[in-house]
Amino acid sequence: MIRRDPRLPARHLPEGWPAERAQQVFRVLHAEFDTEARAVTAEVLDVVPDDGRP
Repeated sequence: MIRRDPRLPARHLPEGWPAERAQQVFRVLHAEFDTEARAVTAEVLDVVPDDGRP
């Protein structure tokens, strides 16, 4: 997954926008699930047959 964030300065965000908290939550969840998610993805992608269709 590609995470895109415009990284706007806080002064350009609406009042109460949870950008900093959202980034903290993302980093915690990413650290928790990254290794297992990569392993599962590698396993699934290794067994998906290629039927030659584009």
